[in-house]
Amino acid sequence: LLAAIDRVGRADQATEDEDEFSSGMARNCEHQGANLRQALAYAVSTGKLSAVIDLAHDCEVRLEGDAAPLRAQEVLRQASAGEWAAAAYHAAVAADAPGDEMADLLAAKDAEVCQRMRNAAGEVRVQLPRDLRLAFARTSKLPSVVRVEQPRWLLPRPRGEQQFLAVDGKKLEDGWYEVVRYPVGDDLKQAVFRRKYWEGALREEAAYIARREGETLLCKAVKAGQWAFAEWLVQRGRTAELALQLQDEFVGLWDSVERSAYLHKHE
Repeated sequence: LLAAIDRVGRADQATEDEDEFSSGMARNCEHQGANLRQALAYAVSTGKLSAVIDLAHDCEVRLEGDAAPLRAQEVLRQASAGEWAAAAYHAAVAADAPGDEMADLLAAKDAEVCQRMRNAAGEVRVQLPRDLRLAFARTSKLPSVVRVEQPRWLLPRPRGEQQFLAVDGKKLEDGWYEVVRYPVGDDLKQAVFRRKYWEGALREEAAYIARREGETLLCKAVKAGQWAFAEWLVQRGRTAELALQLQDEFVGLWDSVERSAYLHKHE
């Protein structure tokens, strides 16, 4: 059984005396006393993705202590790290779980990658100066575009609540910013800004992320060339919705036509 798993994905084919690995072969071996949990652990450790899916999904084998599906963000992290066999195993567990575990996994977006893309788009969470917060309290309105110009050479020195500050306490760089979201939840002190003019270095970073990183598990599989796994995922979701993931990847992170068009150009 382990020898058959070893041959999965290799160019050399099984001889007449050797069987190709399949879920049926695994079941036959189990009837003869083979330990399928051990075989699954071996397939995961050696990166034999199709064998992992056959054992975990078709034969419903589970690694010890892994009866419950892993959180979607953890599966996405495994895929980002290139741990495809582990990601496939946990996807198979989700597919066999009752409820919407598989649908939730397919729809999940990688929070870390999305935040990196937002940062590359010039997005930053800021603390608004007190005068703007008071103006909002009176009118319930905030300008859609704000010019940040930090006060300098003033005595006494401006207090923190009189300045535009990033959430880490640093002063926000001068320039024009679009107001993406305000308020942030119930916090009237914080807003999300995005630079109005997209700088070249940030453009290049966004293009790099768009080429190399996937927003969802399917997008990651496609970009990594994991075609067998991508096909398996498509067969377990709504095809039209999954196709839109590939077509509109990252577009929902912002409402900027310029940024969306730039990403599509570089994907």
